[in-house]
Amino acid sequence: ITLGPVGSEMCIRDSNYTEWRPRAEHAEAAQVLLISPNGQEGSAKIQQDACVYRLKLRQGQQHNLALGAQRGAWLQLIRGNLQIGEHQLSPGDAASWSAVEPLTLEALDDVEALFFDLA
Repeated sequence: ITLGPVGSEMCIRDSNYTEWRPRAEHAEAAQVLLISPNGQEGSAKIQQDACVYRLKLRQGQQHNLALGAQRGAWLQLIRGNLQIGEHQLSPGDAASWSAVEPLTLEALDDVEALFFDLA
């Protein structure tokens, strides 16, 4: 339960809090689902039409990301350098897109990033 102010009144709402716990097979997986609307694949559950993935790529590895129709993406680079088409990202950089065709990422170094698939 979460208590919070709404105007001059207090409201009580059910937070449906869940936690994600990594499993051994997640350690080196290129893409791991962390958060989703329905808790699929052992992910934490949120009440939003969004999925959050951890990406972990080795230097030289390529990885395709595809979105469904009417979806948007945000990629936040945490570690390493990443090539997306003609654009190079460094730690702290981000990219957003809404193209339906798959986007190819190439790790210029070992890379970790968060990928948000949003409605």
